[in-house]
Amino acid sequence: MSPSSEASQWRAAWFVWLCWGGLTLLTGGLVLWLGITVPLWDEWDAIVPFITAEKPVTWQSMWTPHNEHQIIIPRLLLLGLDRLTGHDFRAGMFASLLLLSATSAGLLWTIRRVRGYWVWADAFFPFLLLNWGHAANLLMSFQVQLVMAGCLGCFAAAFFADRDRPSAARLAWLGLILAAWPLCSAAGIACGLAIVPYFAVCLWFRRDADPPLSRTAVVIVALLLVAIPVECLLTFVPRASADRPIINVVELIRHVILEFGMAFGAVVRVIGFPVAAVSVGLSASALWWLWRGREQSETTRVSRVGLALVVLAHLGLAAAIAWGRSGLSERAVLATRYVTLICPLLVTVYLAAVRCAPDRWREVVTSGLCLVHVGLYPAYVVGSWSTAYPRKVAAAALAEEISNGVPLPELVNRHSGFFYPADAVFEHQLRQLHDAKIGIFADIQLAPRTADARSQK
Repeated sequence: MSPSSEASQWRAAWFVWLCWGGLTLLTGGLVLWLGITVPLWDEWDAIVPFITAEKPVTWQSMWTPHNEHQIIIPRLLLLGLDRLTGHDFRAGMFASLLLLSATSAGLLWTIRRVRGYWVWADAFFPFLLLNWGHAANLLMSFQVQLVMAGCLGCFAAAFFADRDRPSAARLAWLGLILAAWPLCSAAGIACGLAIVPYFAVCLWFRRDADPPLSRTAVVIVALLLVAIPVECLLTFVPRASADRPIINVVELIRHVILEFGMAFGAVVRVIGFPVAAVSVGLSASALWWLWRGREQSETTRVSRVGLALVVLAHLGLAAAIAWGRSGLSERAVLATRYVTLICPLLVTVYLAAVRCAPDRWREVVTSGLCLVHVGLYPAYVVGSWSTAYPRKVAAAALAEEISNGVPLPELVNRHSGFFYPADAVFEHQLRQLHDAKIGIFADIQLAPRTADARSQK
C-alpha cells in the first residue's frame, strides 16, 4: 500500500467515525430538547397500566398483543428502564437512539471487514440511521419496538455480508436474531419467514462450504428451519380493526410502489414515484449483482443468497405495510414511523454493492447513497418539525395546567384527542398515575375545588 493510499484510508476512517459521533450527539440533543415527559397514544394503554401496577408483569400479560404486534421484548425493556430512571418517559427515546447508534457502529465495522478498509462513503450508515427522519420513532418511547425491528433487519444484513462460512456459532446468532424479531413487531414475522429459506440453502450446500458444515451446524440449521416458522405462526395476530385494505387494485398497487420509497424517508410524500422507482431499481440491481456480479465463487454462494433474501424480505415488508394500511389515507400508508422498518433495504443494497457490484457501479451506488442522505438531513429536520414541536408545546401546557391545579375533568377535556383518542381511557390512566404518585401526575387535582375550599385557602 502506497503512503498516499494509506493516508487516504486514515482520513476516511476519521471522517466516518466523526460523522457517527457527531450525528449521535446531534440527534441525541434533538431528543433531549424535543422529547416529552408525558405518555403518548399507545403508551397509555400498553405501558402505563404496568407502570402503575394496575396490571401485573406476568408472562400472560406480556404475551397479550398490542394491535397486530407481539411486543414482549420492548415492553420488558420499557418497564425496566422506567424503574431504572424513576419513571422518566423519555427513557425509551434514548434507548432507541442508542440502538440506532450501536447499529450504525456495527455496520461500520462490518463494512471494514468486508472491504478491508473504510472509504468516505461509508458515512452513509450513520446518515441513514441517525438522521431526523426517524423522529416519529425517536420522540415516542413506545416506538422502540419499531426501532428494534429495524436494527434487527440491519444486523441480519450484516450477518450475511460479513462471513461466507455459516459456522454453528454464527448460525445460532442468526437464529437469535430471527427469534427476537417477531417478539418486537409484526415486521419480524414477515421478515423471519422470508429469510428462513436460507437454512434450507445451508442444508442443500452443506458439503460445498469450506470447510463443510459441521454436524452441530447441520442440527442447528434443521432446528431453526422448523422453529422460526412455528414461532412466527404463534406470534401472528390477525388485524381485527376497521382499517380494512381497499379493494381497488390499482390504488393498492400505487400504495405498494410508494411504500418501497419509504426507505428514503418521507420525501416520497413530496416526490412520489421517482423516489420509489430509485428504491425498486436499487433493489433489483442488488439482486442481479448477487446473482451475476463480480463475486461468484462457490464459497460465497450461501451468503449471497442470504443477502438476497434480506432484500426480498424488506420489499415484502413494505408491500405488507401498504396492503395493511391501504384502507386509510395516503399519509397514514406512508407514515414516517415506517422509515425505520424499511431502511435495512438500503443497508443491504449498499453491502451487496460493495461485495458484488462491478467497480464502476459500486462507486456510483455507495457514493450516491451517502450524498443523498447527507443532502436529505436538513429536509428531515424541517419535515419532522411540524410533528415534534407541537408535542413539546402540548406536553408543556399539560404540565403547567397540572401545576396550576386544573382539575382532572378539565385536563381530559383539553388534552384528550392529542395524547390519547378515548376520553375514558385517558382519564382513567391519569387517575392511576396520580394514585401511584408518579412524576407531575401526583399533583393532579382530581375534582374542581368547591367555593368553601377556595375561600379557606
